[in-house]
Amino acid sequence: MTPTFDRNCTSIDRCLNALKAFAWIVAICLAFSQSSSGQEEFWGESIASSTGKRDKQWFFEETRKFEKGVLRIPEEDQLSELEVHWGRVEIDDPGKSCTVSGRLLIKNQQGLVEPIDWQQYIAVHLNRQPRDHQEWHQGVDVDSVSSNQAMVNRDGTFRAKFGSIRELQAGVSLAHQESVDPDTLTIRITSSLPVIDQSDRMLYVPLDKGQLEIIRLIDKANGWPDPDSSAVDLIRVSNALRKLSRDEAIKVLEDYRKLGDDQGDPFECYVLYGIIQCAFEPADPDQQLPPPQYMMQLDGWNRSGPMVPWPRDPMEIWQDIPWMMGHNVALGGVPFDPWSDLVWLRKHGVLRDSPLRPADNPLESAELLMKEPRFLNLKKEIREIAMSQLKEQAYGMVAELLSPVHHNYWGADLDGSWERLLKESRTIGLFWNEAKQAYSIKKSER
Repeated sequence: MTPTFDRNCTSIDRCLNALKAFAWIVAICLAFSQSSSGQEEFWGESIASSTGKRDKQWFFEETRKFEKGVLRIPEEDQLSELEVHWGRVEIDDPGKSCTVSGRLLIKNQQGLVEPIDWQQYIAVHLNRQPRDHQEWHQGVDVDSVSSNQAMVNRDGTFRAKFGSIRELQAGVSLAHQESVDPDTLTIRITSSLPVIDQSDRMLYVPLDKGQLEIIRLIDKANGWPDPDSSAVDLIRVSNALRKLSRDEAIKVLEDYRKLGDDQGDPFECYVLYGIIQCAFEPADPDQQLPPPQYMMQLDGWNRSGPMVPWPRDPMEIWQDIPWMMGHNVALGGVPFDPWSDLVWLRKHGVLRDSPLRPADNPLESAELLMKEPRFLNLKKEIREIAMSQLKEQAYGMVAELLSPVHHNYWGADLDGSWERLLKESRTIGLFWNEAKQAYSIKKSER
């Protein structure tokens, strides 16, 4: 998780945060160096390999040679503590191929799961007839199941490529592995190997090309308002959904929620809160959309009623631009899940009457919002945080079109550059390009 910093922290807090950030950067560098150089050492060298069909069974066999002391063999009882956590099914070529991924984990003595620490080959199986759910305790049927071998990486991850399948039953078998000497491993996989019970899952694969494009747009917007995405990404998703019917648009969002890992981590899908606010509205004008359950707060969580100044707290849609403002909050218990909002949409929601058409100058829009009476009525410390957030988000929408700004430890120094950027934005001919769904500059202006 990327470290986050509050602008209203003390100097001591800043020092501690700096140390945390340094440790985080070092950890990333170490992980990168291990993944790039250690993976080949971890899996040694293949000296013989074959695959095909034999006696009406699919098989894969390989012998690998390792450097001395690298090969690890698990204890027999460890194999009964394994869990498969499925990842998202990736579409490599719509209608032609997809990649299935996941992680092979083991329960430790504290009951927590962690990556396995030994070399393990697996077979990944996909039922080509998913409506006919199969029992795989005695292996899989080669006539109706596609299988592929996969190495498990040092971090427990694995990937296997298949032809295109719309909806699939998936499972994992452990390869039969023998160590003929301390540094050599013989691997044998056949379709008769039993599937790990816990790994038997139904996975969803979006294949409609238009739907896939919107899901890719949602992926780009995921993480908003972090620096890697901007409100422009959210606007693109909202306007793309309007080209679908109401039911089709909701189905895309439901499918995206399903595409998270099989543990259903709602944090992976919090972008759906923002999309719902941008793309939908209540069918009954006397109702309100469910407020977005981000772990932030601007002006309190009393967001119902006609006179509430920030009904979407911590979001606001101002001049057709989505904004996020507020301070982080921590809650105990089960995290909020966007699925409940999707259920509400099915019953009470409709698409917006018109697409979002954001103001031509997002910096000017942010400046006007900061002068609104309801904004000026915020508590001083909250208002200062919100001002910095609005400046960052406005700049992020058009950063490539404006001259660069100085970056300090905390990122772009917008407080020191804001007046200059605001003046520049007013003179270069910024405008919202409907065709590109992006901000542009009039050619005659620059």
